Parts: sequence; structure tokens; C-alpha cells
Amino acid sequence: MVASNLIDVWDAKTFDEELSAFLAEEAELVRSYMTTDHRIFVSHDLGLSPEKSIIRPENPFSSAFLALKETIGERIRSRTMRAWHYTRLTAAEVEILRTEGIHLSTPATLRARLNLQVASGALSAQIADALYAASPFHSDQLKARLGKFWMVSHPVAPDDSGVKPLMAHWGGEVGSMWMKDPVLLAPLAAIGRPCIVEFAVPLELTQHSYSASQAVVATFGRTLGCVPSKHAFDLYVTTPLSPDSVLQVHSEGDPSFHAMGVKYPEGYVDVDLGHWEERATSISPARVSSIGSREIPPWICQRGRTVMRNAGPPDFTDNLKESGSFDSNNGTAALPVGGPAGRPSHTSARSAGITQRASIRNRRRISMHPSLGAPLQKKLPKEV
Repeated sequence: MVASNLIDVWDAKTFDEELSAFLAEEAELVRSYMTTDHRIFVSHDLGLSPEKSIIRPENPFSSAFLALKETIGERIRSRTMRAWHYTRLTAAEVEILRTEGIHLSTPATLRARLNLQVASGALSAQIADALYAASPFHSDQLKARLGKFWMVSHPVAPDDSGVKPLMAHWGGEVGSMWMKDPVLLAPLAAIGRPCIVEFAVPLELTQHSYSASQAVVATFGRTLGCVPSKHAFDLYVTTPLSPDSVLQVHSEGDPSFHAMGVKYPEGYVDVDLGHWEERATSISPARVSSIGSREIPPWICQRGRTVMRNAGPPDFTDNLKESGSFDSNNGTAALPVGGPAGRPSHTSARSAGITQRASIRNRRRISMHPSLGAPLQKKLPKEV
């Protein structure tokens, strides 16, 4: 049975009494860290301080704030959170989803799905075989995809460029997402309908309780008048989810489908839309205008292309927590095999089982923007 203590990491009103009380006890720390971080952003990153240092000033509350997020991450492992998955499904697959729940992504489940489409007449055996042979399962991506089901923590509007491709063709990432052959793609566009599946996910079945704590603390910070990003994150389970974990299936044509991420769920506000502008103007418009020719470029206030839209100078220790590359004993980051330390390798939800992953996988890069004189995150597509 799905736990009754279902929370939305983006809605403080859904936090249970125990979690709310604990956060309230730490309100001063959260406010101190976030207001100090914001002050550093305005004075150093935006260059409003007349005596800007070369090195970004340290936030004296960082250590305590990090410890708080770790503590909350442990405390909320017993909670169940709402998560989202973007895909294209047939009516038969929706019924399987509701009666059997989620099956994890494996070569066997992909083969079974393709066989069902061949049996229904939607695909020829030749196309099904070609799609199976071209699957990322038959590459060095096998380990990253095998036995997982990916979702995202915050609802995303269906017209978002990060999720539209996931609903354009049937098959998911392991079946069609990276397929370029138009002959193989053509019949996939006629199978099923775009769907957004709403899940109740026990955090204890994931490896993402720390990410959840970041989002929870950010949401709580908003109630204190601070302006953190929403800290959206991707999460996966390696255990099949039962049918009662499927809360709703929103299909194209349903009012809730088209309202997703805008007017649905009720009360949801994407605080990352215009987040940079909000941060820059929250202290004093007069002070911001003093930037002059270094005015904030409009592109950093526009809607992002992926689920993870938060921007700004990154906190590498936060993002290394779940990648296993951070040594909490000495505060250093180890270089993981295959790439530098930094953003975790998974920055968007991936498909598994019947449905597709929730968002296109992207790689974050750090670059210096001349108008701000501070590192900003840019997201560049990276096929995986």
C-alpha cells in the first residue's frame, strides 16, 4: 500500500507535522545561509560590490547548512513523494500499468513490449527486430539503464522542449529515443498517445533522499522569504512499483495533461521561471540598474530546456553527494572514472519498464559569462 504521508517536495503545505516542526527549528540557519548566499550572488557574482574580490567569498553557514540537508535526507527516507514520468503509451499499456504497476527496464521487457506491438499489427517484425538491435541496451550504456525506472520530482509542462521528444514517439529511450532512421521512427509516431504518469514513490526505494532534502529545504526557504531555486531532481527506483503507486495517468486531450506544470497540480508554481531576474531584483532595482552595460542577459531568465532548470554558481559538494564522489571526512571531491567531478552523470529522468524517461538527459557545463563575471551553468545535450 502507498504510504499515507505523501509529500510534494515543492509544496510546504504537504510536509507532515514532524518534518514541518524540524524545519521550523532550523529556520534561522536556513534563512542565514540563503540570505548570505543571495548577498554574495548580488555583490560578487553580479559585480555590484565596488571592491569585488577575485575569489568568490565563502558562506560561513555552509557547513551547518550541508549538515542540515544531510540530516533531513535521512529523516525523509520514510516518506513517500509524488513524482512524474513523461512517455507515450497505448491504451493496453495504460491498463497494464494500472493492473501490474511498473516493470523495470531490461532487454527482456523491451523485447516483450516490441512483441506486443508486432502482435497488434502496429509494427512489423522486421522493424521491431531493428529497434531491438539498435537499443542502447546493446552498448556500453547497459549498466546505466538496466533494472531502473526513472522519474522527475517536479511537474513539467508538456510543451517543454525537454519532454516533448519523449512523447513524440513510442518506445522510450531504450527503444526509440536515440533512433535517427526516419523509416524506423515513422510507425512509432502513430502508436499510443502522449502521457504523463503521476506516481507515489517511497524514498527508501531510491538513492535520492539527499536530493529530496535539497528540494524540501529550498521550498521551506521560500516560506521564509528567501529566493532559492526549486532544486528539481531526477530519481529512479530499482524495485518494481506496485499498481497502487500509480496515482494518475494524464493523457493528451485530458485537461490535466495540458495544464501540467502550469495550473496542475493545484497550487504548483515553477519558481525557476525568471529565477535569475527574481534574485537580481529582490534587493533593490536601483542597485541592479547600476550594472549598466553588464545588465543581466535575457536568456538567463528564460524557461529552461530540461527538467533541471536551476542556475547559478554550483555547489559541487551537493551534487557529488549521491554520485559517491564526495569525501565528507575531508571535504574533497574524488574524480569519478570516466569524467571530472561535478554534476552527477544523470541530470534528467530515464525510462524503464513500460514508460519512457521523464526528460532528455543533458550534461551541465560550467562557463564564464562575460556580463556577470561569474560561473553559470549551461546545459548541452549529450546522448548517452
